[in-house]
Amino acid sequence: MTSDSDRPAPRWGSRLLYLGVFLLAVLVALAAISIYQEWQQRIGQSRSEAIFQLVQGKTPARPTETPGATAWLNLELRRYRERIPDSEKARLYGEVAEWQDTRSVPPFFAPVRDLLASPLRRPAIQKPPVLHPPTDLGEPAMPSTLRTQSFVELDGHWLAATRRTAPGSRDLTDLSNPSNRFLTLATPHLVALSEDLPRILREHPLPAFPGARPPRVIRLYALSEDGTLVSLPLAQSRRAVLEEGREFRGSPERPTFVSNEFYFRFDFARPESQTFYSGLYLDLGGQGLVATITAPLRDPALGEHGLIGADLAFDIDWEAFARRIDPPMVAGVVHLSEPPSRSRPWADLASAFPQGRPAALRRAVAALAAQRPGEEGAAESVPYVLHGVVEGQGAVAAFQVAATTWLVVLFPKTQSHLPLIPVLLSAVMLVALLWGFELNRRRAERAQEKAEAAFQEKQNLLSTMQVPLVVVDPNTDEVVFGNQAAEKLGVRAGARIGDMVSPDPKARDHYERMQVAKPEPRRAYGVPVRVRGEDGREEERYAIVRSVAVTAPIEALHADERHRLGILFLVEPEADLALLTEELADETRQDERRKLAGLLSHGVDTLIRVLAFSLRARGGAASSPELVSWLAEYVDRRLRTTAWLLDHWEAEPPLPPDSSIEAPQARATIERLAGVFALAANAPDAADLRARLHWDNGVLSERPDRQAPVFTTEIDWPEDYWLSCPVRGGFGFFLGEVLINAIRHGRPGSTPELRITLDRVRRELRCEVENELQAEPHEREGETYGGISILRQLARLFEWQDLRFEKRERTYAVSWRVPVSERGDPRKPD
Repeated sequence: MTSDSDRPAPRWGSRLLYLGVFLLAVLVALAAISIYQEWQQRIGQSRSEAIFQLVQGKTPARPTETPGATAWLNLELRRYRERIPDSEKARLYGEVAEWQDTRSVPPFFAPVRDLLASPLRRPAIQKPPVLHPPTDLGEPAMPSTLRTQSFVELDGHWLAATRRTAPGSRDLTDLSNPSNRFLTLATPHLVALSEDLPRILREHPLPAFPGARPPRVIRLYALSEDGTLVSLPLAQSRRAVLEEGREFRGSPERPTFVSNEFYFRFDFARPESQTFYSGLYLDLGGQGLVATITAPLRDPALGEHGLIGADLAFDIDWEAFARRIDPPMVAGVVHLSEPPSRSRPWADLASAFPQGRPAALRRAVAALAAQRPGEEGAAESVPYVLHGVVEGQGAVAAFQVAATTWLVVLFPKTQSHLPLIPVLLSAVMLVALLWGFELNRRRAERAQEKAEAAFQEKQNLLSTMQVPLVVVDPNTDEVVFGNQAAEKLGVRAGARIGDMVSPDPKARDHYERMQVAKPEPRRAYGVPVRVRGEDGREEERYAIVRSVAVTAPIEALHADERHRLGILFLVEPEADLALLTEELADETRQDERRKLAGLLSHGVDTLIRVLAFSLRARGGAASSPELVSWLAEYVDRRLRTTAWLLDHWEAEPPLPPDSSIEAPQARATIERLAGVFALAANAPDAADLRARLHWDNGVLSERPDRQAPVFTTEIDWPEDYWLSCPVRGGFGFFLGEVLINAIRHGRPGSTPELRITLDRVRRELRCEVENELQAEPHEREGETYGGISILRQLARLFEWQDLRFEKRERTYAVSWRVPVSERGDPRKPD
């Protein structure tokens, strides 16, 4: 039975605190979202207000001047680079849009610039161009007394031209007229450039950006200082020339179609090459967003200064461009089959507006379409930019960004407001949280007093048991606190635990690895440390360390969440560690004995017994000098290679080379093996020899044709390729092992095959020994130090690759790849 006084008090204060913290987090999130949205709106509204002031006004149209709405478009075009996902395309687009030096061009436009800068072309057979008024092609005449528009025809090529009325002449053969002289010389030059341009672009293709297609050269043109302009659209169609002429007939109030101060930026007195690059702007000729490259025309026959130019259009996804315009601006794209009428352009845009566009934008365009020409708000516009103001909604601008594509943008005029509701809720919640925190602060103080008392009891227990306890800052490895048992070992506050670790590099590496944080729980680990002994002198002891993270502040230990709490248990190597190390040492010695026995006994005992028998024999195949010589050399090579392998079993390649193997040496090794196999197969008294060599159950046990070779060879190894081996005799030992296994385990009467081919591309020898099967190989791959394991270890140390032991349907194959080097000609320089 428990009394009421023993029962825990209700934890309503703690629960209230948790509830208050949760509500505060929700409120903070809502307030942050609201403030962020309001902040974004304020930025957008400030920008919209500034742009609204620009859009309301108008300045004389210039191709690269960017007042008002055109200034905003220029800014968005530069920011479009940040929205291109392909970094390389974004870089190329940035060079086009943000190129600062107008006297040079981006590097990939250099071939176009060089073509424009070429000298004036004169055809071999001079044929004067023919001038046609618009009426000859079914077009209306230009309604202007200041400027005329006409078409020029030369050898089937049609060009559009415009010039002032004063220098105009129907007969271009009158070369006393400077305008006629300019048209007569510039027209053949433009035609010649248009014929060379495809070849130039094939030899120096432009990169594809910002979309999937590269920039396109849409026209070549020539401009004289008197305003004479002749243009060759590269669409190569009569319709393109007619549309170019219609654009030239636009803005009849201007005496010249283009602004000379925009184009004529050259010093014609300087002989060196000059160029001009405009950057991105809206085309006066109705082709949308273009960039212009111009170069001066230098020829005394022209009489006046002139220039040659090319306009390039770009593949921009205008739908995506409109979607990514930052609010509060609203944008949409309209596609027109024909240019909008000069008198009511907004009505044409409103009729072509898709239903899926934002409603606010459609309402603003409809309001402008309903206004009458000259009415306040329906401002006059240049052909490629329309703009107007809608009372209560904002300003609207339409940009002709492509031949049939218009970008329509609404710049709303809005007002902002403060987020009052989140502020009031924050004040209410703050009062509630302060009350909850005060309630729980008092409860936490009482709990802390109880915890300190309980911890003091545990500290007394550890001190009584003489268990060292330390608090360590893992960031600096510095001891923050140590109890009496830790101070007795010399572990004091301010010391570094890392300095106590044994100077042995392995011990320090192990300690450093254990300090790295891992996702799994921290385990206990052992490490040798240097501590103070019973006699006061420093000695090295082995310690078991168990550390945990401090999850809450412990004032008595000066510890907080940054620290770790550790306990050290010192052990005696002779008494405590002997139980573990004795069994480990026995296993290590047994493994070394197995390794030595496996490496030395694998075939060596049999070969030595056969060699002794051959030396005692007085006749027959066993006493053959060829066999005795081969056995002696093979035993020597096997023992040398085995000793080297035993010494380098755990080594890591690459190892220093000890010998080089060339094609003649390899062929001699194979021929030597073939001679020994033939002797053991064909000698009259060779049965006893085969039995002693354990070759009596394989290929040599039956020989239907004794004149046939024991194994066939197919070698493609040029003499100017060689390989290196880290041990002399290693190549012969490896190859001999594989061939002897094929002879020993192959089907009786069959003929193993040895293939060595050179891969000249990868500089590798592909080696393969294949024999027909009669049974499973005697050795298993599971033997740690058996024959296959020896071959695998040799291949690893030799850095030979893809060693495979494959049992196929009827054959067994061993294959590997050996890197080789090509010997250079010593008579030639490197």
